[in-house]
Amino acid sequence: MRLFGRGPGPGDVGWDLHSHLVPGVDDGVADAAEAVECARQLRELGYGGAVTTPHIRPGHFDNEETQLRAAFEDLRPEVERSVPGFSMALAAEYFFDGRLIERLEAAPDGLLTFGPRRSLLLVELPTETEPFGLDRMLAAAREAGLGVVLAHPERYRFLRDRAGAGRLAAWRREGLLVQVNVGAYGGMFGAAIAHAARRFHRAGLVDLVGTDLHRPEQMQGIRAGWRWLGRRGRGFDAATQFSITTAG
Repeated sequence: MRLFGRGPGPGDVGWDLHSHLVPGVDDGVADAAEAVECARQLRELGYGGAVTTPHIRPGHFDNEETQLRAAFEDLRPEVERSVPGFSMALAAEYFFDGRLIERLEAAPDGLLTFGPRRSLLLVELPTETEPFGLDRMLAAAREAGLGVVLAHPERYRFLRDRAGAGRLAAWRREGLLVQVNVGAYGGMFGAAIAHAARRFHRAGLVDLVGTDLHRPEQMQGIRAGWRWLGRRGRGFDAATQFSITTAG
C-alpha cells in the first residue's frame, strides 16, 4: 500500500523546489546539522533532492547572490555526503518590490533561478495588500526569458476571497506559475491558510507544490499535507513539477 494513497507522493514530483536549508542566512535552519536532518527526512519521505531558496528581502534579509552561493557551496558537500541519494541546488526566494523590477529590467542574469535552463524565478509578495506593479514585473520577467513562480499564495490575505482567486487565475493566464506550500493542505499554518490552499486546489489554480521547509520539526506538517493530497488527488500536474524540479 502506498503511503499517499491514490494521489501523488513526494517521489512522484522529484525534488522539492522551496526550502530554507542554507544555515544562518535567513529564518531557516540554524546550522549544518539541521540542514542535514532536513535533507534526511526529505529523502526518507521520497524526495530526490531540494532546490533551496534563501530569502532575498532588502531590509529584512540583506542577502546577496555571491554570498549565498559561497554559503551554499560550503553546505552542499556535507549534505550530499551525509544523505546518500539526495542532491541540492541553489535558487532564492525574492521579495517583490521595486528593486526586483529594476533588476529584472536591467540585470536579470545575476538572479538566482532554477529549473530547465535556470529559467524560473521564485517570488513572494507582501502578505496584506496586493502590491503595485506586479503586471510590470511579469512583463519584465518575460522579456528576460524568465518565468515567475509565485510562492505560497494561500498566505496572502488579498487572494483569499473570490475576487482574489480570479486575480490569481488571470496571472496564471499571463504565464505565472502558482506554488502552494504542501503543509498548508494539512493545516500546518492554521485554518484560514488551509482553507485557501484547499480552495485553490479545488479550483485547479495550483501548478506546483513546495515544502517551504525551515526546520526539521516542520516535517510532521509536511507529511500531513501529503496525506491530504493523497486522499483528494493531485490538484497540480505532477509530471510538470517532476520535469521542472529535476532539471537545470
